[in-house]
Amino acid sequence: MSKPYRVVKLNTGERDMDAVLNEWAAKGYWLNHVVRNSTYDWGLIFSSLS
Repeated sequence: MSKPYRVVKLNTGERDMDAVLNEWAAKGYWLNHVVRNSTYDWGLIFSSLS
């Protein structure tokens, strides 16, 4: 059984946000909420599609 929510820390200085969103979409998750921690640091909260 998959977890209904996943929290991913992202540093946009190191990775492209679109690539991360596509990666998690391929795993069956959609972006639910974004938390901006600083200019480059983000917290992404994904929900399971199932």
